[in-house]
Amino acid sequence: MPFIVSTSTQKVDPRTRKLIRSHVMIGKNRGKSRLDGSADADGAGERPPRLLLPPVVPRRVGNDMSLIRVADETTSAAALSLIFRFADNARVGFNPLAACIVFNKANKNWMVDMLGWNAAYVNAMVVTTQSYFHVLGGLDTPVSPHLGRTLGLLRDRLADEQVQLSNETIIVVTLLILQAQITGDLIAVRLHTEGVRKMVHLRGGLGAFMSNSKLAINLIRSDIGLALFSGGKAAFFDNQDMGNFIPPPFCLKISPLANPPFVRDLNPQLAGIWRITQGFSTQMNLASTTNGRISEPDFVRSMVSVLYPLQHMDFENGSCDEAIRLALLGYRFDIFLRWRNVLFSFPYLSVAYERCWMDLRKRDDVPPQLWVWLLTIGGLSVFVPPT
Repeated sequence: MPFIVSTSTQKVDPRTRKLIRSHVMIGKNRGKSRLDGSADADGAGERPPRLLLPPVVPRRVGNDMSLIRVADETTSAAALSLIFRFADNARVGFNPLAACIVFNKANKNWMVDMLGWNAAYVNAMVVTTQSYFHVLGGLDTPVSPHLGRTLGLLRDRLADEQVQLSNETIIVVTLLILQAQITGDLIAVRLHTEGVRKMVHLRGGLGAFMSNSKLAINLIRSDIGLALFSGGKAAFFDNQDMGNFIPPPFCLKISPLANPPFVRDLNPQLAGIWRITQGFSTQMNLASTTNGRISEPDFVRSMVSVLYPLQHMDFENGSCDEAIRLALLGYRFDIFLRWRNVLFSFPYLSVAYERCWMDLRKRDDVPPQLWVWLLTIGGLSVFVPPT
């Protein structure tokens, strides 16, 4: 590249000016310089890792229910904490087959949301959970002021024609039934259950509640539970919508297990209930080993399609049909509705089962296989707690 040296004040000649201009334009025409892409790629792995710090404020504090504003301001933090514990444990504790069921989140949210605006529900939850944990811990259950508030608020709702038959009112009564069962107040169990039966009847029967599976399960537990305790008939079977008592298709699949010989001699309707029970049990066993699940509505239909027909059948005492009916009733109630942690006895079922045994012993045509099955079901599902 030529060097131009000039110290003179005279203008340079045209040839020199052209040379200077071309030299200046060389730098302008090159544009901006770019970094070598290969250098970036080679050095990318050599950069020190960035330190990711957790946010100062966590995204959520506590569980979903901890953000709810409770409808009754008199509810203490300790009582509210018991409700949270009760809600966390209730699904498995109150539904033995919970691991095989897909629960409806909308029903759960509905019950959680009521804590924010239904004061009667709040107090009913408090008194029920307090009784539950006292009994679970082997303690005596003291009289809670929340029980009186629950009854007073419930009377107010029953006096209001707009809400007296609403789901939100009926769920309060079912909680009072559970609380009375926990504490052994059998008079209260009977009175509350008779009341809720009238409310369901005025709503048109059990079919009006099938869209809310959680509430339907509580109603069925109350209705069947009183029948097994007192010996009366369950009330909800008289529903005109008999479609609720048709089992879901998976219960009707033929089981790979052969039926015991004594099933062939059963009453045809009772034999049908046996096959439905066998199909349901097969499906649940398969679901437990393959992590499969059934929907909550199918669970409810499986329950009512067996429990109510069994409860309304009548056979001669001491017959094989009657013994199997009582055994199936105890077995199905046990797997569907019996609480796992707090065991309630049902005197009518236990006494009827034992009396049927005594009469069966006088017969010489009872197959040994049936005796083994009856004794097994009695020990696992009927005489609970052991008597």
